[in-house]
Formats: sequence, C-alpha cells, structure tokens
Amino acid sequence: MLPELRESKLYQTRMYRNVQKLVSTSVSSRIPHSTLAKDIANSVLLSFIKEDAEVANLQSWVSTKIEQATETHMSDLWQYCFSYALMLLKNEEDAQEISQMVMIALLKSQQPVTFVKAWLKSAVNKQSMLHLKLKNRDSALYASLVNEIKTQREPAPSSDEELDKRLNDKMLRKLLSKEDYLTYTEIKSHKSLKTYAQANGISYPKARETKHRIYTNLRASYLRKQGWADTPDILDYRQMVNIKRFLETLLTHALSGDFSRVFHYADKAMKPKLAQSFGGFQEISDWGIHMNPSGSFEVYVVDVTDEDSPITVNLTITLNKANYIKITDCSSLQLLGIIPEELLGPLPLRSEEHTSELQS
Repeated sequence: MLPELRESKLYQTRMYRNVQKLVSTSVSSRIPHSTLAKDIANSVLLSFIKEDAEVANLQSWVSTKIEQATETHMSDLWQYCFSYALMLLKNEEDAQEISQMVMIALLKSQQPVTFVKAWLKSAVNKQSMLHLKLKNRDSALYASLVNEIKTQREPAPSSDEELDKRLNDKMLRKLLSKEDYLTYTEIKSHKSLKTYAQANGISYPKARETKHRIYTNLRASYLRKQGWADTPDILDYRQMVNIKRFLETLLTHALSGDFSRVFHYADKAMKPKLAQSFGGFQEISDWGIHMNPSGSFEVYVVDVTDEDSPITVNLTITLNKANYIKITDCSSLQLLGIIPEELLGPLPLRSEEHTSELQS
C-alpha cells in the first residue's frame, strides 16, 4: 500500500475502528469481567496507535497483542496482591498462596468488580486474617490487620432510603429475622406508612414505631456485617432500649450517690467502684459504645457540666440474648488536658468554609 494512503486520516480512522471492534469482541469472549476486559482492550488499542509499521494480518496481530496484554495485566495484578500479602504476612510462601487464591477467586467471581485493585486489596486482607487466625500465630499482627480492615469499610448509610438502595432481597433475608423481613416487605408494599397503618388497623404512631424498629434492626445487622464496632448504631432495637434504660438507672444512682441497689446490673464487689467513678456525675452529656471481639461491650458516658473538669466513665458490660446487662468492670478516665480556644482557633462549621480556609 502507498505510504501516503496508509497515512491518510480516513484510512487510519477506518483501521482503528476495525481494530477496536476486533479487540472488543475478542477480549470480551476471553475475559469475564468487564473492568479487566476494558483495561486489556485499552492496552491493545494503545499498542496499535503506537505501531509504526502496517499490520499485514489484522486478526493475527490482535490475537497476539491480546494474549500479551492479558499476560502482562494479570501478572501486574498478581504482583500487586503478592506485594500486599507479603507486607501483611511477612512470609513469602504464605503470600504466594494467598495471592494465587485471591486471583482465582477474582476470575471465578460471578459478580461484577468495578474497582479491581480495591477488591483485590480487601480480599487479600481478609484471606490474610483468616490465614493467621487458622494458624494461630502472631496475635499482635492479627490485631493490626483487624484495625487495617476497619479503615476500608464503606461509609455507614446516612438514611433509611440509602440503606434500602444498598440491599437487595437476598441480603435483606439474611440480615433480618423472618418476622422482621415479612413486616419490612409489607410496609414496602404500601404506598405510604399511613395506608400500611390503615390496612393493619393500627394507629399511625404505632406504624411509625414499627418501621423505626425494623430499620433499627436492619441497620444494626448491616453495620455488624460490615465490621463496624464503634457506634450505637450496631445495637438492635431491643438492645438500644435496654442500654438507654440502663444509662438512665445509672444516672439516677449517680445523682443520689448510692449504688447499693444496683443488684440488677452489678455484683456486690462492683458497687464501690461505681460509686467512686460516678462521684460528682450530674448528667449524661454524651455516650458511646464499642463492641469487643469477645462479644462484650465498652460503654463510655461523659458529663461536661463542668467544662473545665469533664467526667468520663468507662464500663465493660455483657449483653446476653435476653438483653440482660451485667457490668464486669468500671473505671474513671482521666482528662489529659484542654486546648485553650485562643490557641485552637475557630473551627469551620460548613465544608465550604473549610475549603475556603484551605485554599487561602
């Protein structure tokens, strides 16, 4: 072919489209995941653009380039897995085993994977944790991996509507009890909560309470599955009710200074520690909770009535299936120091203010 014809824009455009069509068809038939297929196809098309010489057999050229690009891309992904696994496990043989397992899982996965490297990193992390747990070695390293994976959780849903969008019917069946699932689907089958209340012969406030209970249970179950442990939202409806009643009882005894009758929650030996820790406590300004791996909970309560000397009490409690609360430990946390407001400066209340401050 004449060089001037081969270099014309019309010819190049036509050739590129032919290659693009061939590459797309060939790659999609070989690679199951659309994201992987797209990356490999782009690599082949980039090679074609950089190719100076005329391609004699386009079909053969595309096939060879796809094979080369696939091998290179998969090798890069395996190396990515291996490097991360080696950093976590500190053992080359174990890292190779985990990397192989994760790559096979990726290729066999029936679900679409949008962010491949993020998926691989999460999978390597989880498999490494399981591997260490089964081998029961280096508990300190295992603990660090638990903390690492917590940072990779997706944000908690900000509303019931967002929670609905994240969950399909199969997930809902797993997260809810059978009774809650049936109530959830019935509420969803009505145009509004008002029509649900009318259909069931209950008041609107009762229907609203029912919906709140279902979504509280759903959110708690979902967040626990995601690995959340440091928010009251991990408590289901009954647990939340009991915890709040428990805190109100503690405050009543703290105000009176007498913990001798807290027999429902603490044994005799714990009562002096409670009285000492809650000395001077006036109100529960804030509270929080952390679920331990053992299933127990750390509950902290804060009183900031005296801003210069806030009181923080940490309680270790157990909560059984009947939601019976038992205090197993109690301690008063000491304030390390307070940063004066004139040194800290004003804090931005809105993201726009924060952005403008950063840019100035």
